[in-house]
Amino acid sequence: MVPRSRRSTMAAALLAFAVAAVHNCGQAFVLTRVPLAMGASSAGAVATGARRDVGGTRTPISAIASPVTTKEIQTVGNVEEFDRIVARPKQVVAVWFQASWCRKCKYIGSRLRRLDEHLPAYLTNNLVLVSIDVNKVAEVPQRQKIKDLPTIQFFVEGKEVGSYVATDKGEAFYSNMERHLRAAQEDTTEE
Repeated sequence: MVPRSRRSTMAAALLAFAVAAVHNCGQAFVLTRVPLAMGASSAGAVATGARRDVGGTRTPISAIASPVTTKEIQTVGNVEEFDRIVARPKQVVAVWFQASWCRKCKYIGSRLRRLDEHLPAYLTNNLVLVSIDVNKVAEVPQRQKIKDLPTIQFFVEGKEVGSYVATDKGEAFYSNMERHLRAAQEDTTEE
């Protein structure tokens, strides 16, 4: 028999593994309720996606985790699709030029998905986020004269209204995004 303190440590490690596995599947989760004392059977239940309550019932992992709000980022596959998306009427389109090998791009991608949490709703409600991998769709970055990664360009009804090389971190990123989105919003109300 494994000592109780070691079982608790094992259970905590399995819980962390299960949450990390869920997070790495492309969805972010925040733990809202975790049992304080877990035996070996509970640890196995967590590892398989379920938890054993005191009453002996199993609860799916989705019941102890709640999703975090994330903004969807559309991926552009060709020039025609890019032209169609940026020409949307009465919407601000933020085009994020990135590459799979770029570490800063990955960081900015995680920040872009959380814009709803950091910016006022009136700035993000009519915002469309678009991603272009410069290695897969080389014509668009060449046409848009992209020199640095990650770059975010802002469009209103097909017209570029701003550009931003997004290399800052933390709140500075959200401040710069807010400034550019406010300017782009003004362009949507002028027309």
